[in-house]
Amino acid sequence: MRTPKITAKRAMGLTLAGVLAVAGTVAVANVSSAASVQALKLSSATGGPAAGTVLTVTGKDFQSAAGTNKVGNIYFSTATCVANASPAAADVPSVTNVVSATKLTITTKALAATNGTKGTAYYLCVQDVAGANVVGSAKYTVYPAPYINASGYLSSATGPSLGGTTVTITGENFSTKTTATIGGKALTGVKVVLGSGTDATASNGDDTLTGMVPAGTAGSAVALAVTGLGGTTTQASAFTYVSAASVEPSSGSGAANNVITVNGIGFSSKTFANAAVAATTSSEVVLSPAGAIVTTTLPGSPVYCTSVQVVSDTELNCKLPALLTTAAGAYTVQVVDTTSATAVTSATGVSKGATYTAAAF
Repeated sequence: MRTPKITAKRAMGLTLAGVLAVAGTVAVANVSSAASVQALKLSSATGGPAAGTVLTVTGKDFQSAAGTNKVGNIYFSTATCVANASPAAADVPSVTNVVSATKLTITTKALAATNGTKGTAYYLCVQDVAGANVVGSAKYTVYPAPYINASGYLSSATGPSLGGTTVTITGENFSTKTTATIGGKALTGVKVVLGSGTDATASNGDDTLTGMVPAGTAGSAVALAVTGLGGTTTQASAFTYVSAASVEPSSGSGAANNVITVNGIGFSSKTFANAAVAATTSSEVVLSPAGAIVTTTLPGSPVYCTSVQVVSDTELNCKLPALLTTAAGAYTVQVVDTTSATAVTSATGVSKGATYTAAAF
């Protein structure tokens, strides 16, 4: 095909890139070569420093029509791609496969990344078989993996199995796109605040990520995972779910026989006494006045549910006595296992919504 002649008039109506394209040459800023160079496309333009990332490189003229390989050295460089380069072994992908005339795949070796949010810019350089020309180039930015502090990385290490605990994670190398999971489930309502620190140990914990913990299984210690532009960092057994209860509705008239529904976990294995006072070696639904929380001892003047019906392992309902004759106001709702009229062996924690308010409406 005949190359169009570039006249002065035509050149005035073209950008520099347009002139070069008409002339059959594409300008690639990081390449020092007089030959035609194509801008390659990568399956991902960003990655982490760890070795083993597989990238698909899309371009043209990687093979001849007969299937003969037409590319030579492929390497990463933080500077200009140059012809006749002899790259260091550390800069050459560990595996390269020329799949077709338009596609090849590579597996990266470890690539250094400066701590912080900007990352380190690399160029994937592709030479011809003789090494005399750079035939293609693509930008690839490597970000450091997120760092979470070895201690104090999580503002709360425990929370109710119903979820809803707000936690803050501290560390370094976060970005506004950083996410986190607890027990493999994503935190919700995530907010990231970036600090100014760029140290490798994150001892100052400049970056923070705050989010709400999802529901989980009581008694299990689960891992925390923080995923950023540079990969995922995991802290094993970082958060433990504890049994918890919540109540619906959250308020009532205080008259006798109002029914409440209690949500929690582990109800199927319990035997409820349905008594107006605590019984020995039984379970009770206890309402503690003035927001008191049961740990090992029942509070003064507790209220007990009767007619307890276990609907499922996570739900029960029961009837309340007349509360206005006891005390109007807020009660904390818990499920407890009693050993006497005062002592308990276990009691659920409470979560948002575990308060029932009795008032005359």
